[in-house]
Amino acid sequence: MAESPTASEPVEPSETPSRARRGGHPNDTSWHEPFLKAYAQHGNVTAAAKTAKIGRATVYRHFDKHPEFKQQAADAYDESGDRLLSVAMDRAVNGWDEPVYQGGKKVGVKRMFDNHLLWRLMCALHPHRFSEKHQLEHTGPGGGGLTVTIVPATPPEGYKPEPEPDAAAETEGD
Repeated sequence: MAESPTASEPVEPSETPSRARRGGHPNDTSWHEPFLKAYAQHGNVTAAAKTAKIGRATVYRHFDKHPEFKQQAADAYDESGDRLLSVAMDRAVNGWDEPVYQGGKKVGVKRMFDNHLLWRLMCALHPHRFSEKHQLEHTGPGGGGLTVTIVPATPPEGYKPEPEPDAAAETEGD
């Protein structure tokens, strides 16, 4: 039986437990392609890393060490977003069939639509036309600032404010 190395002896990289997993060596890029393929599908680093049989930390280390890989991952993420948008758009516009049951038996299907999803897509894709948030800007001459003067309102003639309720009078009835 071989003895395990002591602290003073050098350890070969192949004997290091952290290198036992795929992608453990900083120059091992064999997992990049399966990761990118899964990332384009899931849009989730954890799920894609699991598919590629590597840890999330390895992915982020490789982002730092391999800028081209980081860009490929950004492209894959955009692709996953496009996929989600396509599915959401189809669901909102074309709907889906939901079974209709009567007496425990399927008697047909009903076409369902998600109007809330449709509205959210409209607001996201065309905010200038459909957004619930609006911004109004005022500028002065030549695009400069405005001078604002606040003038206290003058009450109309004959206006008499109601007297403040007397705190002592309110507590007398209790």
